[in-house]
Amino acid sequence: MNERAKVYLVDDEPAVRNSLALMLGSFGFNVETFDSGRALLSVVGPESDGCVVADVCMPEMTGIELHHKMQERGLDLPVIYITGQGDVPMTIEAFKTGAVDFIEKPVDDAQLCLSLEQAFERQVAERTERRARGTVSARASRLTGRELEVMDLIVTGFSNSQIAERLKISQRTVEHYRAAVMEKMGAGGLPDLVRMSIRIGRSNL
Repeated sequence: MNERAKVYLVDDEPAVRNSLALMLGSFGFNVETFDSGRALLSVVGPESDGCVVADVCMPEMTGIELHHKMQERGLDLPVIYITGQGDVPMTIEAFKTGAVDFIEKPVDDAQLCLSLEQAFERQVAERTERRARGTVSARASRLTGRELEVMDLIVTGFSNSQIAERLKISQRTVEHYRAAVMEKMGAGGLPDLVRMSIRIGRSNL
């Protein structure tokens, strides 16, 4: 577990809020509590790190409505729902929003801590992937239109001669474009270029 990882705990019941905050704090989490979704939204932003643990059934704004608001504002914090009134439709709706877990009250300490660890791992993986995708996209933006055409054909499996025939250019010109693509993309080889193309959604593989 990431020591002192941030947890935003949202529950309108003071007793539940305080109890969970005490428990999570004892496990090394850095807990900030809120009595409503509106209160949470007033302090978090796109650069905020952490995980939200929110009660589903709250007045004014439910936990699911809170999650929708977060998504509208570009807040990619993972969310774990807790509830004392869980049912199948509610559970389905919760997971449709992208929730990490849906835990019924009384909350099992071990289950919540495990879910938090999974949430933080997922957050790190997703942010790492976004950064990598951004890097590849920036490199691809340096390619000319013709170089992009050649790259798309390369990763689809076309040989130099097939590309030359398709684009009605010489094989020597294809080799020139191919070398330029590999250099600008920073690709160590064909497998690397294919991975990059898939990452930014250009490959049909």
